[in-house]
Amino acid sequence: MGILFCVAIISGIVVYAPSMRKLKFGTYRAGRPRIVRWLDVHNLSSILLVTWTLVVGVTGVINTWADLVIKIWQFGQLAEMTAPYKDKPPARHHSPVQAAVDVVRRAEPT
Repeated sequence: MGILFCVAIISGIVVYAPSMRKLKFGTYRAGRPRIVRWLDVHNLSSILLVTWTLVVGVTGVINTWADLVIKIWQFGQLAEMTAPYKDKPPARHHSPVQAAVDVVRRAEPT
């Protein structure tokens, strides 16, 4: 749905763009009648709104895909990394954290 939302916004920009080619981007015609000034304010606010909705739509798509990417990683690389321990029972005792730090420091001195 987020992709369709973004596609709809972009298609609206594509459809509306030809009618705005006569004006420079962000033009406000102060010396024109009130209805033209309101149209220019409407167009300027639309630029901000379209930008914001695209940011929200793309962010929503990325956030939705994050769950899928994590699941793919879990069934792929994480499964490969934990495969040697699949049939082994869980550890009954836990080592202190400092012991693990000492082992790492001996293996990889700074």
